[in-house]
Parts: sequence; C-alpha cells; structure tokens
Amino acid sequence: MHKNVFWKKGLVIGIICMFLLTISQFVIGIKTLNNNADSTPHEPIYIDGNNDFIIGQNGVILGDGTLDNPYTISGWEINASAADGIFIRNSDVYFLIENCYIHDGKSEYCGIVLKNAVNGEINRINSNINRKGIDLRDNCKKISISNSSFHNNYYCGIHSEGSLIKIINNTVSYNIQDGVDLSSCDSIIEGNIVTNNIHDGIGGNNANNNTYINNTVSSNYRGFIFSNSSQNIFLSNNLSLNSDSGIFLHSCKDNNIIWNTISNNGQGIEFTYSHDNYISKNTITSNKHYNIWFYGWSNTNTIEYNSISSSYIGIFFPEARYNKILRNNIKNNELSANFQSVPNTWDKNYWGRPRLFPKIIFGTILFIPWINIDWNPAKEPYDIPSV
Repeated sequence: MHKNVFWKKGLVIGIICMFLLTISQFVIGIKTLNNNADSTPHEPIYIDGNNDFIIGQNGVILGDGTLDNPYTISGWEINASAADGIFIRNSDVYFLIENCYIHDGKSEYCGIVLKNAVNGEINRINSNINRKGIDLRDNCKKISISNSSFHNNYYCGIHSEGSLIKIINNTVSYNIQDGVDLSSCDSIIEGNIVTNNIHDGIGGNNANNNTYINNTVSSNYRGFIFSNSSQNIFLSNNLSLNSDSGIFLHSCKDNNIIWNTISNNGQGIEFTYSHDNYISKNTITSNKHYNIWFYGWSNTNTIEYNSISSSYIGIFFPEARYNKILRNNIKNNELSANFQSVPNTWDKNYWGRPRLFPKIIFGTILFIPWINIDWNPAKEPYDIPSV
C-alpha cells in the first residue's frame, strides 16, 4: 500500500515538473523572440515632415531619402511606455525602418505609427506588447511591411489604412484582439503566418482590390473576415483550426476565392448579404458545422470545381437564391446539402458515388418539405488540381 502511495505522489510531482518546464521554455522562447541582442536603447522617435529626417538625429543613421539610398532608422530598442515607439507623418521621401525592437506601449502607445506617409519600408521589426504593433493611418501609400513579428499587442498586430500596401512574410500572433486589420485598397498580403489571435486573423471593412495569397491563418476566432469589400482575390491560403469560420464575408461582392485549403474550422465559408462572388478549386473539408453556409440573402454566387467533404452539412442555404453549384465533389458529409430558400441551380456535381438518376436534394420552404434536383450528377469525381 505504501509503495502505491509513493508511486502516485511521484507521478503527481513528475507531472508538475513537466508542466513547469514547459511553461519556462515558453517564457524563454517569448523573451528570445522579443529581444534583439544587437539593438541599442533609444528614446521614442518622432518625425514630422521630410525635413525631420536628419542623419544623427531622430534615430536616422544614414541615407539621403532617395529610392536607392533611403533614410534609414536601424538597430534601436525603443521602450514605448511613454510615447509611440516610432511616429512618422507627412513625408514622401524614401525611408527604411529595420532591425528594431519596440515594446511595452501596452494599451496606450503603438510600436510604429505612420500617418500620411509614402514610400516607406518596414523590415525585420519586433513590435510586441504595444497598443498596435504597427498602425498605418490617413492615406498612407507605397508602404512595405515584411519579415517582421507582431505579438502580444493589445489591439492588433498590424492596422493598415491607405493603398498600395505590401504586407509580406510576417508573423502575427497572440494579439489580444485581431492579427491584421485592414481598410486598404490595391494591396498585397502574402506569405504571412497569422495564428492564435484572440479575435480574428485577417479582416477589415471597405478593403477593396487586394490580393491575399499563401497566408497561413489558423487558431484564431475567425480566419478571414471582411465586410463591404469587393474585387479581392483570396488565393492559395491555408485556413484551419479557427473556432468560428475559415472565411466570413458580410455585404461583400465580386470576390474570387480560389485554391484555398479550408479545414477544421467551425464553418468553412460563411456568407451573409454577399453576392456575385466566385468560389472555385478550393479544398473545403472537415469543418465542424457546415463547409459552406449562405444566409442573409446571399445571392448569385457561383460555387464551382470545389472538393466539399467531411462536414455535418456540406452546403447549407437557409437564405440564398440564384446561386450556381456546379461540378463540385460533394462527399462524405453527414448531409450533402440542405436548403430553406429557392431557386438555386445544382448541376453536374459528384455526390459521393456514381448515379444513374438525378440527385434529389431535400430542404424546406416555410416549413414545407421541398426538393431541388441536380439533373446531371457526375458519375465520377472531378480531378481538381492544386495550384
């Protein structure tokens, strides 16, 4: 009996030790991520206009403001507890901010603020534990943010207003609200890893004509979420393990969602009041509730050449009309499709097995049982190539 008691105590102590070791390794990892051993402490930097870029002042170490020789702010560690770490406004000369570590603005101050600034490059920045990691305001243009990390910020990692913005190869995670918040147009958001943000991964309002390509967006509340946004391209992104939707569009139109992998979210693609969008060549699988869910009269969208599998309901249309569902592989869902509104067009879909007769899709209209019909179901699955 005593041996059994000692064995149980030893097991409990071992588990506690393992837990403490794991936590300590996590904390050490965060400290390593946040600190830049080569940085020199510097007070917060404020630049208002081109004339404030002076070598030897305001953190500027070299450059002449041209494309080939931008004014350069580099190598600083900035504690933002009393002011925004780096604030640049009303400038159109070329400038570069690189290799800086900006921290501890907490809920009051941002890591970097650009206001009405043009021709800026942000590269290899750590901006952590600030109000926002970086904040682009008031019609910023031609700004590039790359190879940087934005973690544990109070509002979001990256906030961007303006146009011709490039957000490329950044890591944005563990922010208390959103990862990337956009109201930008004509911009490229590419190759970013956006994970474990409390609210949403990448989203915005009135974000038009942007390209989102090769981003990994996972373990947020929602992956992509946009409202009142149009003519965007969502291409080859991986959206997984978001607790609500992989992609959520509200009052959006004329967007293309192509060649994405959308898996293991609460819902795969969710539309409300969105129309004339094109969904094609995506792998939409293993989402908990619905792989595709349209409501709020999301009409005249096209769903074509997708693999839609392994969900509770593959396609669910409670409030959706005049949509086209064409040539998809719809298989291994508990319920392939269901609707509560008509009309929609179902044609040439593969429904999990060869069929000699039309496929009947059951639904209800005003609580009355109803049917839609795919008159020409495919006899074999489509080969839907990856990008």
